[in-house]
Amino acid sequence: MRKVGYFLILLLLVSSACSSISDKELFDSAKKKITEQKYSEALKDFQKIVDEYPESKYYIESLFEIGKMYHGKVVKNISSEESFKKAIGYYKKVFEKDPDGPYSQKSLFMIGFIQANELHQFEEAKKSYNLFIQKYPESELTAAAKAELDNLGIPPEEILKKNGDIDEK
Repeated sequence: MRKVGYFLILLLLVSSACSSISDKELFDSAKKKITEQKYSEALKDFQKIVDEYPESKYYIESLFEIGKMYHGKVVKNISSEESFKKAIGYYKKVFEKDPDGPYSQKSLFMIGFIQANELHQFEEAKKSYNLFIQKYPESELTAAAKAELDNLGIPPEEILKKNGDIDEK
């Protein structure tokens, strides 16, 4: 009887080890679910990587993807404002954890963009854009950050008039 008990425990341990999913499998699954527009399921997979695999090579990109999903407001049952704030939170984590990594420039720029254009937090956006310009002066997004600063708080129609893109009547 004792041997059967040990065998069952061993079988349970082996089967649970075999059924565990790797960070790569989770990441690939999440990316596939995005293409299938299964956003809540994709979010769960990315979040699992963030929670269970903090040393994974997919960790930073998972944070970034979660930020993009919240920015795109594809997560249901939360307000737009809450979604934008969550996006900023995830983008900040990307920037803080890997400031020189490939997703940090986009993340910091998107923080300023959401603050300015979605939440109308112009002072916060100004700080984010200035930090971006200071940290990444050679970035392809630097000109866009400067343009955003020049136009903070100005309605789109006024920007078009200012740039001569539409005629005043």
